[in-house]
Amino acid sequence: MKLPASLNSLLFATIAVSTLSAQQSSEVSITKTALPDWVDSTILEIPESPPSAEHSDGVWYLLSDNQINSIEAVSFYRGAKQLTNESGVEDYSTITIEFDPSYQKLQLHTLKIHRDGNTIDRLTEQVFEVLTSDTSRENLLYDRNVEAHAILKDIQTGDILEYAYSVHGSNPVLDGRFDWAARLNWNVPLKERRIRLIWPKDTPLHIKHFNTQLTPAVSEKPAYTEYNWEAYNITAFLTESDLPSWYNPWAIVKLSSFQDWQEVARWGSKLYAIDEPIPQILKEEIKRIRAIPNKATQIMEAL
Repeated sequence: MKLPASLNSLLFATIAVSTLSAQQSSEVSITKTALPDWVDSTILEIPESPPSAEHSDGVWYLLSDNQINSIEAVSFYRGAKQLTNESGVEDYSTITIEFDPSYQKLQLHTLKIHRDGNTIDRLTEQVFEVLTSDTSRENLLYDRNVEAHAILKDIQTGDILEYAYSVHGSNPVLDGRFDWAARLNWNVPLKERRIRLIWPKDTPLHIKHFNTQLTPAVSEKPAYTEYNWEAYNITAFLTESDLPSWYNPWAIVKLSSFQDWQEVARWGSKLYAIDEPIPQILKEEIKRIRAIPNKATQIMEAL
């Protein structure tokens, strides 16, 4: 449910920042604000009980809602999950939001606990710690991504955790271009999946669907075009653990301003432009490789 417009004037609460260096902490921007006006907020349907046969791991995701305002470079997310047993309470009483503070700002809008017909607002009191990204640590990579991480206390079996946030800012490396993808199914059941995109009018958008027949509802507005994908009662999708990394079995929607790989190459080549002249020995090697008639052999020689 949207908060009253008057609440937009509320103070931006400061979030606790920890486990980062002083310099990193000063770069992180996290505030608590009302729900943005452009967001399409539906009423969260509270189920009487989950289909127990599908919830051995203790969680039932009721809502996963991505909304992207590409005109303002804002990405909104709203999620809701029910913890169906003690294992779920132990494993899923957390919220983690990843972003890059070098060009993004995080705004928290909603944090609620639905319990026995009552709603408990936890946003004001909840403390978020800022940690280095799990993805970076797992891959032994250094990047600037961080995670706003919250451990919710006093959570009980049957509780529904609802939360919403926005991330402002787009990667400057993309130079105003747009490229985004999301899965429609997970390895756990999902009651409702929504994706909404606000796109500049008369601007080409390239959409690709993988392993799904779902298509968007498109509506033309005076200043933009709106795309909506909606799916309901999605069963858990289980995959083999030893699938090759290049194989994708998931249902995915990919949205991009890039028309094809040639356009990607033209964009990417600028990132590696070198002002210094090419050495003569390298010019001769390039000439030799280009003279090879077989394209595959050319590539192998270049590598």
